[in-house]
Parts: sequence; structure tokens; C-alpha cells
Amino acid sequence: MNIDSFEHPITRIGRLWLKRCGSMATLTIMVAYALTQAITKTKLKHLIQNSKHAKPS
Repeated sequence: MNIDSFEHPITRIGRLWLKRCGSMATLTIMVAYALTQAITKTKLKHLIQNSKHAKPS
């Protein structure tokens, strides 16, 4: 399974979590996902940065 295929949907899910639950919940979800999918540190950093830049409404 190619991890790149998950990057876009997971970023969108992270933004939804950020809007609903705040940044700490989003970070928890992203780290849990990263651990279960064994993605690289670079990809994890990218996901976290994207979730930080998402503007909650």
C-alpha cells in the first residue's frame, strides 16, 4: 500500500479534527495514525505542520 495515497485524505481529516476538537486532539490523532502506518518522520512532520496551519472556524 502506498502511503502517498493517504496523505491528502489524512490532511483533510486532520483539519476537520482541528476545527472540532482543537490542536491537541489533532496531534494525538496524527501521531496515532503515524505509528500505525509506520510513515517516515518527514511525512509526520508534514502532517503536523498542515494541521497547525489549518484555521479553525
